[in-house]
Amino acid sequence: MYSYPDQQDCYFIKGLKLKKSIIIQICILALSLSILFTGCNNGAYQQSANISEEQLSPDSNIESVQETGQDEKENTTVSAEDYLANVKIEIITVDKAYEIYSSDKEYLFVDVRNEGEYNRSHIKGAILIPVKEIEANLDKIPKDKIIVVYCNGKGCEKSSKAAKILVHNGYPRVYGVGGLGIYEWIDKGYPVE
Repeated sequence: MYSYPDQQDCYFIKGLKLKKSIIIQICILALSLSILFTGCNNGAYQQSANISEEQLSPDSNIESVQETGQDEKENTTVSAEDYLANVKIEIITVDKAYEIYSSDKEYLFVDVRNEGEYNRSHIKGAILIPVKEIEANLDKIPKDKIIVVYCNGKGCEKSSKAAKILVHNGYPRVYGVGGLGIYEWIDKGYPVE
């Protein structure tokens, strides 16, 4: 890239004369496109393996036989985080969560934030089970009810992680609340304690 004194706001790139403003616009466009195509993936994929509850703790590694060759087995290590990324869950809006809350269906709302956040404000009737304690407290969550899991919303992955753990453990009707989570619930004037 070369700059000539008489053309202060122009640059030459391999024979092309470009103004600074065009270069800036190209950079902004490239940055915008990279953000657009590398955003968060709230979706998930179908689960494909059976693993025990002890193996699902976030710090553990899961060892299992993934492929069988001619006469030998090849062990592959998969982290619990990677495994849970493949468990499919359904994310619902705060309004859809309120529809469930207002219905005559049997449901349970589970707040997976920490105790301090729960004590400040939570959905009326929700129980507190921090995401790190979900597996140890499965006995408190009935499988025959609709389970709605929530946290702080956008940027908080606790409800998605908890919902995936529940789905993996055989809960048939589990929903994670998307949007702005508890904050959106409060802003809409829905019941809190």
